Amino acid sequence: MRNPPKHLSDAARKWFRETAKQFEFETSAEWELLTQAAGCLHRIEQARAAIEEHGLCVPTAADGVKPNPACGIERDNRILFSRIVRELRLNDNQTDDETRPPRLR
Repeated sequence: MRNPPKHLSDAARKWFRETAKQFEFETSAEWELLTQAAGCLHRIEQARAAIEEHGLCVPTAADGVKPNPACGIERDNRILFSRIVRELRLNDNQTDDETRPPRLR
């Protein structure tokens, strides 16, 4: 078993370790995907902290407001995390057909 990267938050490192114990990762590509997923969790935490600190909207130079860029970072990393989890089949109690949305015709 590999160790999680040191730059990750405690929660992301804990998830990495628990997931590595629960599943068998054989290739370097699988380990890299696990590392990337843990990195997504770390970024989600950072973005969430920035949103809590600054709010959903932030002021602009023209005295307006705009969405906090951290909202997009959080959203993007949540999407990426769920895709990596699906790619690694970490929720493998279902078949691919049950977890994927219906195909368009």
